[in-house]
Amino acid sequence: MQLIINRLLSLEPFTMFMYIFMFVSCIVFPIIRNILVKMGKSLKAWVICSFIPITICIVHLLLNLYDRNENITFELFGMVYIASIFFPLMTPLCRKKILFHVGAVLCSLLIFCGTFISMATISSLHVRTMNYSRMSMTESYKSVIRDMKIYYPLTEWKEIDYSAIDAEVYPMVEEAEKNNDYALFSQALRRLTYLIPDGHVWYTDTLDDEGSVKLWEQFIQHNYYGFIMFTNDDGKTRAFNVNENSDAYKAGIRSGTVITEWNGKNITQAIAETTDYIFEENYAVKENEDFILPVCLSGIGEDEIEVGFIDSDGKNKKVMIQKTDVFFYYGIEAYNRLMHNVDDENFSSRMITDDIGYLRINEERYNNVLDIKAYILGHYPEIEDRVKKELDTMKAQGMKKLIIDLRHNAGGNPYISAAAASVFTDKKGTVLTLKGTAVHEANIEIKLSGDGSYKDLPVVVLVNLKCGSSGDMLADIMNKFDNVKLVGMTPSMGIGQAVGERCMLPGGCEFSFPIIYILNEYGEINVDPKADRINRIPLDEKIPASEELIRAILEGDGEDDPELDYVTEHCFD
Repeated sequence: MQLIINRLLSLEPFTMFMYIFMFVSCIVFPIIRNILVKMGKSLKAWVICSFIPITICIVHLLLNLYDRNENITFELFGMVYIASIFFPLMTPLCRKKILFHVGAVLCSLLIFCGTFISMATISSLHVRTMNYSRMSMTESYKSVIRDMKIYYPLTEWKEIDYSAIDAEVYPMVEEAEKNNDYALFSQALRRLTYLIPDGHVWYTDTLDDEGSVKLWEQFIQHNYYGFIMFTNDDGKTRAFNVNENSDAYKAGIRSGTVITEWNGKNITQAIAETTDYIFEENYAVKENEDFILPVCLSGIGEDEIEVGFIDSDGKNKKVMIQKTDVFFYYGIEAYNRLMHNVDDENFSSRMITDDIGYLRINEERYNNVLDIKAYILGHYPEIEDRVKKELDTMKAQGMKKLIIDLRHNAGGNPYISAAAASVFTDKKGTVLTLKGTAVHEANIEIKLSGDGSYKDLPVVVLVNLKCGSSGDMLADIMNKFDNVKLVGMTPSMGIGQAVGERCMLPGGCEFSFPIIYILNEYGEINVDPKADRINRIPLDEKIPASEELIRAILEGDGEDDPELDYVTEHCFD
């Protein structure tokens, strides 16, 4: 509830006016009708006034559409727009006393609930939605940086140097404004996200056709040379997925071939200097960035590049290799396999051996209505019931151990993290605290219920570098339990603060970043690494990124799960 009040007070003036007008009108509007009837006055003016709320909402909608904010307008304000329709629906009953009062009560409740749900929805998503879309590109960029300096909670924690960021990004914004180039403006925002090591700092765009084409041209400028590179745990960078029709294959490069040079540079140096991430990611954890950089380097070079490798006779060899295609199509397939980007049902479960159960949690979202209710009431018993139901079913089938799969977990509602974790511990108390907003001091506690139904069950929590936000939080909470082991080929994303500000910018671009502190049970910054970029949720056991495992992931049929097989065979005592 406190988030909702904070949210109302932080809205831009016209949006705040719309919400307040709706809340007040649903109570005052029927009262005014009764007063006019008792005074014997005409109700024509009252009927005309019933169209004021819907007129205000239409103006609000048109302003957002004019500013090219349609991608969030209906998401955030749809319910209040619908609620405004009920005002004129009351007017046909205005002269029928009993029917009017019944209808007025029902309509007022619907209007109030619709408006309240809209407020609760945007409170669960963002604390501030700032409209800078009517500004110039340079002015809107400056507004974003100003807001980050004031509200971003990790500026000092991560030692963010805004002057250095401005030196690189602002010239791009100036050029974009000079040429009215929204695609370049979008690229500048993307670069801004890269320079802030926080996966909760991101941008999106809804550019027109011309701008979208320009952005797509940036995606496909990278070249495919016939294979994907990856650096294994032994420190050697190898080729995988080698195309038999490529120059690389004809020159003797095979799956597992060690690559020693790339475009005239030692492979280690070339990887270290790679800053074009292709997959539009920014990495809070340096280890996770290093994990994916060799894949990115596989697509960086001119139409022809020189590649050094160790041939089948153990000799160093250099060859010139022509590009064969656009890298993006091949790179994204490899990326998705490494990130375990699969379409599993959330909170689904199954037995994977006679005694090992498997629970998949791919995001901390469950039911839109219940998710919002959890933000309002501060607990989520439905999640505990769902997790216990899945575990009870597997227990009846012989489960004695459990794997909880959080790979590629998209995050969501932190109340789900606490509720799911509560099933595995009898501990009670606060594990997360939301503290401070752009408007008021808040002190919202998220607690473990101490359900403890499966507190003695051996559990392995499986993560990777795409497990973030509330997924990070769930991994962090459970990592402190005696019966839980945290395992992964990489640590999780390391992003534990709540995204709170959403800035609408020229050309349909948006920029979002955290503005709410989320603290752990010790009152410290939750999850996010410091400027050293070292993950603060240490793995208990690391899955080796061996040549054999990576080959199985990148070159398998996509149906098997080599990481899960490794956990099943090696990670239970």
